[in-house]
Formats: sequence, C-alpha cells, structure tokens
Amino acid sequence: MMQSKLEAIGEGKGSIVLIKGAAGVGKSRLTQALSDYALEKGFTVLRGSGQLYATFPYQLFQEALGGHLEEPLIITEAMTGFSEVFAVTNTGLLFAHASIHRDTAVDSDILAGMLTAVQNFVKDSFGDGSDTSDSGLKRLEYQMKKILIEYQEGFYLAGVIEGEEHAAMQSTLAGTAHGLMKKYGKVLAHWDGRPGKVEGISPILSDLLKQRWRVLPSLSNINLESEKLKIFDHAYATVSKLAEKKPVLLIAEDLHWADESSLGMFLYIARNAMSERIMIVGTYRPEVSGAFQATLDKMAQEELPSAISLGGLTDDDMRAFAEAHLRGPASAELIGSLCVRCEGNPLFAREMLDSGKRDGAIVLKENLWQIQPGAELLAASLEELIVRRLQSLSPSCFHALDLTACLGREFPIGNLEAVYGQGASTRAAIEPLVSAGILMADGKYVRFEHAMVQETAYTMAGKRRSAYHRQIAENLETAYATDIDTHLYDIAYHYGRSEVAAKAFDFNEMAGDRAASENAAERAAAFYDVALASIVSVPVRGWFEDRKLAVLERLGDVCTLGSMYDRGLDAFERAAAAQPDTEPKARLFRKRADLFERKGEYDSALAETLKGEALVAPDSLERWKLSYQKAWVLMRKGEFDEGVGLCEAAAQELVRFEGVERVLGEVYSTLGGCYYLKAEYPKALELFIRSLEFREKAGDTQGIASSNNNIGVLLSNMGKPEESLERHEKCLAAMRKMGDQRGIATAYNNIGTVFLDRGDIASALSSHMDSLKIREKIGDQQGIASSCCNLGQVFRTMGNVSEALEYNRRGLKFFQITGDLWGVGGAHTVIGDCLRELGDYAKAIGSYNEAIKVCREIGSKDFHAGALLGLTEVHLEQGNPADAEPNCAEAEKIIEEGAIMDRLAHSLRLRGRIFAAQKDWAAADAKFSAALAESEKAGAETDAAKARYEWGKALVVSGDAARGREMLAAAKEVFDRRGMKRWSEKAGNALEGK
Repeated sequence: MMQSKLEAIGEGKGSIVLIKGAAGVGKSRLTQALSDYALEKGFTVLRGSGQLYATFPYQLFQEALGGHLEEPLIITEAMTGFSEVFAVTNTGLLFAHASIHRDTAVDSDILAGMLTAVQNFVKDSFGDGSDTSDSGLKRLEYQMKKILIEYQEGFYLAGVIEGEEHAAMQSTLAGTAHGLMKKYGKVLAHWDGRPGKVEGISPILSDLLKQRWRVLPSLSNINLESEKLKIFDHAYATVSKLAEKKPVLLIAEDLHWADESSLGMFLYIARNAMSERIMIVGTYRPEVSGAFQATLDKMAQEELPSAISLGGLTDDDMRAFAEAHLRGPASAELIGSLCVRCEGNPLFAREMLDSGKRDGAIVLKENLWQIQPGAELLAASLEELIVRRLQSLSPSCFHALDLTACLGREFPIGNLEAVYGQGASTRAAIEPLVSAGILMADGKYVRFEHAMVQETAYTMAGKRRSAYHRQIAENLETAYATDIDTHLYDIAYHYGRSEVAAKAFDFNEMAGDRAASENAAERAAAFYDVALASIVSVPVRGWFEDRKLAVLERLGDVCTLGSMYDRGLDAFERAAAAQPDTEPKARLFRKRADLFERKGEYDSALAETLKGEALVAPDSLERWKLSYQKAWVLMRKGEFDEGVGLCEAAAQELVRFEGVERVLGEVYSTLGGCYYLKAEYPKALELFIRSLEFREKAGDTQGIASSNNNIGVLLSNMGKPEESLERHEKCLAAMRKMGDQRGIATAYNNIGTVFLDRGDIASALSSHMDSLKIREKIGDQQGIASSCCNLGQVFRTMGNVSEALEYNRRGLKFFQITGDLWGVGGAHTVIGDCLRELGDYAKAIGSYNEAIKVCREIGSKDFHAGALLGLTEVHLEQGNPADAEPNCAEAEKIIEEGAIMDRLAHSLRLRGRIFAAQKDWAAADAKFSAALAESEKAGAETDAAKARYEWGKALVVSGDAARGREMLAAAKEVFDRRGMKRWSEKAGNALEGK
C-alpha cells in the first residue's frame, strides 16, 4: 500500500499517511525501507524527527530541510550590546576601560570626568550626596548614545550603548559592578593610582562587551499568527520547489514529541501538499495528548490523514524474524515463548533473543536455536531488557554512553567533538557503542539506534546527568564562543539541566528572547520557565531581582501572545507581587486585566484595573491606559454608555503625552466601533478617520489596515460602495505589504461583498474565491465557514441555488467545528432559504427550526428573526397565509425589540404579501409602500427591487395592472443589472402574466 501511494506521487497526487504504533513495533524500520525505495525511484527524501527534549523551535523541519533552504527558515533579529564600558572612581579618575572600537570616539579620561561632573551635579541638586549604589543618575543620553550607570562604594561603571537597549543590560552591568566590588573593593578603597593593582579589571570589562542581547520588538505589536504563517509558507515553498524537480518523500518521525511550532508547520505543509508531488509520512506512538492530539483532531476535521496502525508480528512473522536474527532455525518452544511474551513487538523480541543468548538461556544445539533445558526466558519488560544490554557493556563505555544520552536521540557530531576533541578522539570514544549497535554515526550526525535505547540510557545516568549537562554546556560555550547565538538553544538546554544556576538563568533568558523573536511563544515560555526555576533556591540580589522581574513580565507577554492565558496570569501576578515600584506594578495589573478580558472573566478584569488605578497618580500615562482597559472591559460586558464615557475621557487625556499615537489609534477605533453598533454612522466615521490619523502617525501598518477596513465596512452600510471599495483596496495593499495572509483573505472577502452590492457578480465571485483559497491554505476554519456562506450568497444571487446550498452546508460544517453558534444559527437560516427556493419545504422548515433553536439558546435576535421570516415565506408559498401570520408577527416583535433595521424591510414586505393573500389590498399597499421606503432609506437597492416586485404582482391581481407592470419592470431592471437571474426570471414571468 505504501509503495503504491509512493508511485502515485509521480502523477501529482499528493498523500499523507500517519503510522501509529507502540515503541519498538517497527515504525522506523518501515519508514527506512520506504526511504530506500523512494531513493531508488529518484525521489528527494527529507527526514526529521520530534525530540523528547526539544531545544529549538521548528526543530523537526530545521532538521528535515537542512541544506535545502536557500535562506534560513527564520531570520534572526538584530543583536545589541555595550560598545564601551568605563570604570571610574567617585573623584572622576578612570581606572579601567574597554571598547569594541580600536580608537575610542571620545577621549576616555574626558568622558570619565564629564560623567563624574554630571553625577556630582545631580547629587548636589537632587540627591543626598551619599556614595551608595542607590544614589545618582542611572542613565543619560550623549551624542546619540545611551549611557547606563551602576554604582558601588567608591566607584561606578558606565556602559555605552550605540544601538538598541535590552531590558537585561542594566542589571547585567549592575552584576559586573557587584562582582568588581567583591574582588577589588579593598584595593579600590585605597587605590593610589598605580595601574598594576587594577590590571585584572579591564579583561572583566572586555568580557562584558562580548555579551550580546537580542533586540526584541514590542510583543504587543506582533501578529503572532501572521508571523508564524510566513515561516510555515517559507518551509512549504521550499518543499514545493523541490517537488517541481523530483517527487518528494517527507518523513516526520516521533510526532508525539514534536514541539508546537513543528506541529503547526507539519499541518500547514500537509494541508497544501495534496496537489503536489509530495508524500508525507508521519509516525507516532498511541499514547498522545496535548499539542499533538490537537493536531490530529484538526487533521481529522480537514479529512487529511490516511492512518495505518502497526500491530505486532504474527506467529509466522515472529518465526521469520527470530530465525533471521539468529541466523538459523529455531525451535517451536522458543518461537512460542517469544510470541507469548513479546506480543509481536520486534524490538522486544530482538532484545529477548540477545539477552537469552548472553545469559545462556538460548543456545544452539544440533543446528537448532532452542531454550536451554531448565531455563526460561524471563518475562521482563522491554525497558528492563535494554537496561540489561547496556549494563553488559564494558565499564569503559559508560562515560561515553552517559554523555551521548545527555546529548539526545540525535545530535550533530560537532557537539560531541566540543567535548572530546576533533576527529580521532571522538571516534575512539564512541567506537565501542557503534560496534555494539547502540549508536550510528555518519560524517555529520550521531544517532541512537532507537529512541527507547536513548531514553533508557538517559534514565540510567541518574544523578550523573547534571554533571554531564554542565560539562556539555561549558564545552559548547567554549567551542562556539565566537558564534554563541547559532548554538544558543543547545547551550541553554544543557545549562538548564545542570546545577549552574547563574548560567542556566543567563542562557535560558537569552534563548527565551530568541524564541520570542522567532514567534515561537510556547518555546519562549518554556525557556523563561527554566530560567526562573534555576534561581528559585538561589539568593537573588537587588540587581539580579530586576532581571528576574523582567523575565517574569516577558513570560507573561509571550503567554498572552500564545493564548496561554492562565500561565500569563500567574507570571504577571508573581512579577506584581515582587515589583517594588508603583508604575510597573500598575502596568502588570493592566496586563492581567487584559488576560482576564480575553478569557471572558470581565469582573476579574475590572478588579485588576482598580488595583492598578489605586497605585498611580490621576494624571499619569499609566492611569489613562488603565482607564481605557476598563472602558474596553465594560463595553465587552455590554455597558456601553459607561464604557464610551471612560473611553472618551481617556482619548482627551492621552493626547497630552508623547509617543502614545498607537494607543490613541486603538482608543478611537474602539469608540468608532461603539457608535457603529449604535447605528450612528456619521459619528462612527469621524472616529474611525481619527483613529486612522493616529495610526498613520505611529507607522502602525496593522492598525492602518484595520482602520481602512472599518471605514470601508461603514461606507458600504452608508450606501457608498465606490468609497468603500477604495478603502478596502487600501486595506488589502497594507495586508500584502505585511504578508498577513488572514488579513488578505478578510480584505478579499469584504471587497467581494461590496462587488455583490454593486451587482458586479463576476468580481464578487472572484474575490470570495480568492478569500476561500487563502483560508483553506492557512487552515482558517472560521474564515472558511464565512467564505463558504458568502459564496453561497453569490451563487444564490446568480440563481444557482443548488450550488449555494452546498457552499452553505460546508459553511455550517465549519461553524460547528469551531463552535461558533452564531454562525451555526445563521447558516441554518440561509440553508432553509435555499431549500425553500428549491421547493423542498419540509427540509426548509427543519432548517429554520434548527436555526430558531440555536438562536434562542444564544440570544441571537437577528438570525432568529430571519428564520421566522423564512417560515413565513414557506407558508405563503404553500398558500397558507393564516399559518404565515403568527411567524411574521413574532419576527416583527423581535425586530422591534432588537432594532434590527436590516430585517425591517423584509418583514414589511412579507406582511404586505399576507394582506395581499387575504385580498386586503389597502393594507397590502401600505405595507409594500413602507417596505420600499425603508429599503430606499437604507440604500438597499435589491431589497427595494424585491418590494417593487411583490407590490407589482399584488397590484396586477388587485386590478391596477398598469401600475403593477410599471413596478415589475423597474424591479426587473435592477435584477438584470445586478445579475440576479432567478429574480429576473420571476419578474419577467410576472410581466408576461405567467
């Protein structure tokens, strides 16, 4: 079966196969055989595996794509560091200096004297004149440079930054100053100016210059999904390009261990490979949970995988396996024992055979392998058998075994050489393990023969593991001193499992920053957690406490970004509890409020804003940010008037501060949305335009796109399609510039809606199809549902009701998958409309009743009214105006209570039809007239045409044929112009008296 699927790839038929099986059942052997066969057939084979202890994001695909990438999978962010460091006595005497420049831009002694003069001025003017580390100016700017300053008794350090600043730089400078105080404090207290006494300080400052920090963008401004999709698309484009030259076999082993970012990429590639010459084979163990289970669920929803479950060997297979391994025939008793005790697991059987041979329980007698009389095969577990095999190795092998087990299932040989040395030393160290079949090595990588062997060896290392991880980390740090960032994740991983707390904190903090910059929120959070855990039992000094607080806040930020809300709440709470300063503490309460709001826990969110407000001055910037956060929560609760009042007050006050244009853009956008919901369109338009102005000042491309989208939707509702289309085109251009695929799909969707309103059916169809293709590509299930329903509306307008029905049914399926009950109610309503138009009244009534049931559950007045109006139409078309009347009356009541203005014209038109069916021509005339007026007032040309059509038919029947035909002709002109074929035919038939 696998070979036939592989052969079909050459015809452009992509496929996905997931292989499930217990450890040792033969998944790797099967994929290796498939790989060999594919290579014989001229395939490109890509192979990667999930790792039990993943060290870097997208690990599976970093491994699989390897040398095939034309540029790195992830473009790393810029790095920053100190360009110079000065050590200066309080009297202004420079006693040590280090610089990355050959020629210092400013004379060192002059700058030291200047800094001291500034310090003295500040102390005389504002301080108490003491020499403690808490007094003096902490930072200043000089000639486009930032200077950070840290004090100790008798001296201070000044670090110069020529680029961006990282939050850890101040505390790191403080740590260096503290270290100098411990080592040189007594010397400096009585220093006579002779350089020899302080000559060891400059190398310490030089080491500080070697430290680099990643320049992190503001996490609050990141569209995480969009950035991830760019990385996913880069990987997919690489695989697709390879498939243009030769068919591709992509093997992803041990998916149950893959990191979240790798799983997201796997799903993206799998989703899009079906029409390419790509076969994807994934393996996993049955016991799955967490991120991989979620991935399996999504694949099932999208009907992607073809699953194979590998069972154990049959009795005949077990005989063939055992005799091949033993290289000779085996007795029935031996085979029977293997079948019973190994349950068909080939790895278990192999270990059992090897263990029996070593113990003398299995012997070769008269050319037949058999169980020694009186002996028996111990019914040990597979893990116990592997332990026995490893324990049987020569004691001289244990160091290499422990070390390689700590390095992982598979690792670059360079990591091993960093410990043992280049070439011969490394080969000699692992040769016994290679000869024993425990390790496999090529020129680049070393790999354990099986994941369970590595797992078992790692467990056996026990308490020795910490020392090995430390040894590995220190050797990697030394070996890659000039390229730390490339190997940062590995170094952080090993220090994190050692007992070197300070190094574990340093490297895991840096690794967390890198993962955050690579949009791998889950990995970043994991590194930050390790950093914080490493110093739990270590006394934290004041300067180090600042770093701990900064990491806690960044942990909360990445958890917010990655929708890990409870972890984020905990991180912000821990940071707030330890934060001594009121403004930062208030900011942390605001961030907790934001998380509670995202979880829908509005009362808890409001409580956090009150905690923050109690800490800050009434006129502070943080106070007004808290006020806006509170306003947003109140409006989410439905308390619009109070929320709008707070929002308007925040907008007025925030303009007093500098650098708040982005925040003001959000505030005015929120206000615009409130007035839009209140149907106060001119006021909403004014506020959306104001929001756009602030976002343009801030250079907020995402915000600019959002504002143009909001303005476009509003202008469409105001009956200005041309202006609306112009705004949506601007939104689309901005989304393309950012590479935001979800945003591009949304823009296409809105453009399609405007085209449909204009009657440009072909353009509407094209735009909605473009939107759907993107949403299918990125797996946006909610977006797929929306696009399908919109396409249903287009096909329904074209008169192709059967096609419309299929799209709406697909939309319903995805609304149900995502749990969007509002969408479910709406889809059932439209499906009812399609079935009614097809004349299947029984099923239409069923769909309408399903819609009503859901709408009552969630309180959706709009679709509830729509379903009732649909039932009204069914009864009218069946000639039962008496049954139609109560449904119409209930709909009218809901429309009035909910002020659902876009349903009003429809209800008035149906009420006119009821009166016409009852031959109450005067009442019918009044209702049709009101329906027409309401439609024209809203600028809804098609609704107005439908009112004219129904009114015209009634007039013809009532005897006013001339006026009726005039109405019908006017309606038909609109239907023709807008491409509404079904309605045009109905109007034409009415004009012909049919």
